Amino acid sequence: MALFKKRTNQSPAPYRREDALIDAAVPLIDFAVYGVAIKHPADWRIFINPSKTFLYQDGYAKIDRSVAPGAKKLEVSLSLRWARINKVVSIDEYVDEIQRQYAIKQQKNKTDSFRIDDLYEAADMPHKTFAIESTIMANHSIYRVLKSNEYFKSLEYVTRCPVTERIVMATLCAYCETFDCNRDLFIRMLSSLKCHSTE
Repeated sequence: MALFKKRTNQSPAPYRREDALIDAAVPLIDFAVYGVAIKHPADWRIFINPSKTFLYQDGYAKIDRSVAPGAKKLEVSLSLRWARINKVVSIDEYVDEIQRQYAIKQQKNKTDSFRIDDLYEAADMPHKTFAIESTIMANHSIYRVLKSNEYFKSLEYVTRCPVTERIVMATLCAYCETFDCNRDLFIRMLSSLKCHSTE
């Protein structure tokens, strides 16, 4: 009898469209901090990174969908970011700068791809808000020759609150198939973004 057994890694379960669907019956609840709020499914987990700033003027939080080990394709990440910018800029100017930064990032990084697919003004928001839909192709392999490209989609809502003078961003990122399956829910979540309590 062998004293040591060779450990074998289980191969991940095949991707199934029905697994990618997020249960519509799960209620959406508020995550609210420093006057910034957004709705998310009640069973998602909130992460505050102690190495990142978490203040009224400048902060970052993540709200992730918990999935079983090996179900990487079903992961969804919602990041919430707010910051006060020293120079007063309009939201239009800020979005122009985002587009410029995307172009610079693409020029510097030849192995990954960053592409803005659509940019439009989101309807029925408290302040002027832009929606930015992007496709990201990333090669995370240590050995680039393996060509392990992975494709993600992201949807970001960006607004500037004239009351608090902060830029507020909410970004949902998921594998393309999972994103497409839950697009309506993701838009509903991002549409709940608020950056100032009126109470």
